[in-house]
Amino acid sequence: MQIGLDNLRVDPTPRRADGEYMAHAKIVTTDADGSEVDLCISGDLAGFDSRSDAIAFGKNWAQQWVSQWFCRLEMIGQGVTICYNEPPCTELR
Repeated sequence: MQIGLDNLRVDPTPRRADGEYMAHAKIVTTDADGSEVDLCISGDLAGFDSRSDAIAFGKNWAQQWVSQWFCRLEMIGQGVTICYNEPPCTELR
């Protein structure tokens, strides 16, 4: 599967919990057969009083994750060995 920025989609829909909007980010891509493949599902990132603030936070988190992830792919493509201590999805929390 080849992944590029043009076939990524971010779903920053927050969930409502205990009177707050919990920011989330789900990053998906499309496989060769057209089916969606989850790259990252963030889980709860932060709580907000405003739904729009939670969405903005989720989008920002996803942009940072994608930027870091593609930087790693580029480094790997250049022959740089990368060691992961934990899954990349948890690194920006």
